[in-house]
Amino acid sequence: MISRKKGMLSPDFLVPNVGLLLSILLVEGLYTTWIRPRAEELLLERKAWLSQGAGGSVKLQERHLALLIKLDGRLSTLHQCIFDLCGLLLSAREGLNE
Repeated sequence: MISRKKGMLSPDFLVPNVGLLLSILLVEGLYTTWIRPRAEELLLERKAWLSQGAGGSVKLQERHLALLIKLDGRLSTLHQCIFDLCGLLLSAREGLNE
């Protein structure tokens, strides 16, 4: 079997790299525009409620997705989202090729 060199413009090279780049852009954009600002807003809201003495309030016991992600505070959550989305894109591509 003769193997030929595949260049940088082959689909085997481009698709995973473009998928990773797209995943990074989408997840970073989501974090920048929605998760971080919303989490900061919710933290300020909770701080105001606590300063008013509403410690056991139902409002304080609510858990918001943005707040849970932000309070995790680790970059591994961001990286996990990026790699999950990249894997999903690559899996979808493989499924379309079958």
